Amino acid sequence: MADAMVRWDQRAVALVELRGSATDQALFEDALGQHEWPVLDQQGPSVSSQGVRVIRYTVELRFPGSSFRAVTGARHRLEVLADRLRIDLIVKAVDRVEREPDVSHLWSVYRRARDPAAHPGLSRRARLNHRMAELRGTGRKVRADDASEAHNLGLRALPGAPAQPSDASVRPAWSTLMIRGSVPARPRRPVIEGLRLPLLVALVLGMTFVQSSPAGHTGPSGPQFWSLACVAVVVAVIAAAVTVCNRPELPAVAAAVPGPALCGLAGFGGVLIGWPLAVVAPDGFAGLKAFGVLLLGLLTFLGLWLLFRQSTWRTSLPWLLPALLPFIPGLLPAIGLSLPTVYLGAFDVDVEDVQLSMLDELRSAFHVLAAISLWLIAPALLGLVRHLHLMVRDRWMGYAAFAVFSAWSLLIGAWQLAYLPALDAGDSAESAAAYREGPIGAYGAYGIEPEWVCVRPVAAPDKVPVTGGELYSDEPYLWLGEADRIAVLWSPPDYHALKVPLDFLRIKPYDSHPDSCDSLRGSG
Repeated sequence: MADAMVRWDQRAVALVELRGSATDQALFEDALGQHEWPVLDQQGPSVSSQGVRVIRYTVELRFPGSSFRAVTGARHRLEVLADRLRIDLIVKAVDRVEREPDVSHLWSVYRRARDPAAHPGLSRRARLNHRMAELRGTGRKVRADDASEAHNLGLRALPGAPAQPSDASVRPAWSTLMIRGSVPARPRRPVIEGLRLPLLVALVLGMTFVQSSPAGHTGPSGPQFWSLACVAVVVAVIAAAVTVCNRPELPAVAAAVPGPALCGLAGFGGVLIGWPLAVVAPDGFAGLKAFGVLLLGLLTFLGLWLLFRQSTWRTSLPWLLPALLPFIPGLLPAIGLSLPTVYLGAFDVDVEDVQLSMLDELRSAFHVLAAISLWLIAPALLGLVRHLHLMVRDRWMGYAAFAVFSAWSLLIGAWQLAYLPALDAGDSAESAAAYREGPIGAYGAYGIEPEWVCVRPVAAPDKVPVTGGELYSDEPYLWLGEADRIAVLWSPPDYHALKVPLDFLRIKPYDSHPDSCDSLRGSG
């Protein structure tokens, strides 16, 4: 059974020729009914000069997608239908259905205020109310070519609507006061049509400015300001050009204002959205880099929405199967411990020896999930491609390429954005501890907060249970954490970790590497 279209954006009319038996005719007409494609005209059956039974149809196709390449998309859909039904169908002609030109003027119905000279007894308040009622009008709007037709439509009774005053008049609506003498015969389009992408870019620009501000990257003298300003100017010019094309009946200046104004509102919305995100954004996340990442993320969401919008769950759900993997019982906690495991591997410490909070494990799990979500680019790109009618036919090679790209993105995201950063963070912390470089607390990650400590046993040295080597009270150690009251101390000279019960130790933390631990020993 063919998949029913949930929503359609485009309409096209096609002249097709079906060659075959009555069974082929029944199959074709049944498929048209399942797709909800009405048959506008039918001629035949007739017999061609070669003795073949021929039926000609005029079919209206309704399908989702962009107006760009809509005619090609309609032809491909008919050819796909013929291939699936194994019928001999020839598409003779296809064209897209467009709206009829709407060049009538818009009129408002109103009632004239009473003349003060004819009604001298009216109070000032009553005259003001009548004047305001004249300005507001009765609320009815009609579209007509001239005032006479507009007047007749304005006084016509409509079922369920209040009757209009018998002395009501009509006047051009405010939106048509600036119409020029000659209106081009073309379909009237909403002023915001075609502004989806400029508004999306303006939204990302607003978020980028906020992301860049805390790090000092914006401002007239900032290194990132002028590149973002150039992008903003280009977006404003494109938006103005789109609105001028949408409303050719208005003067160019008046038609160009709504585009940049809407982009400005979208940018302000991006500022409000990006303000709380800027608090947790890293310092390097600024300028064109932040703009590219945010725009890619929003385009990914847009592509996924387009994919689900023009597909059924049966065809789109397989692309979401990797998203269900972390929710396998027992796998999400393992994902949350994966990054701390790699980080502690630089110190040759097992993650079981360091107790992490549930919140830290959840953050690490979300870090990994965000990294592997790079595979969503593949189905998002598929949604954009299908929106442009570039993959109407179910070619296995194309879908195989998208599947391979999705798997490759999954591996690249897990490797480049999760594993390697955790490995680099662990190696950097280990190197900083070995060479006593700077405050060691700056190298903490994934809920692990290393710090320099001096330790002093509270019992005789031979009574202290130590695993992994010998404990020296005059040597500073790197504290990595504890689990079940057993501390993990890393020794920089020996490059190995010790596990010592906390009940046998007295610990004093330091912000930086201490020269010696004699002060702790002397205080005892």
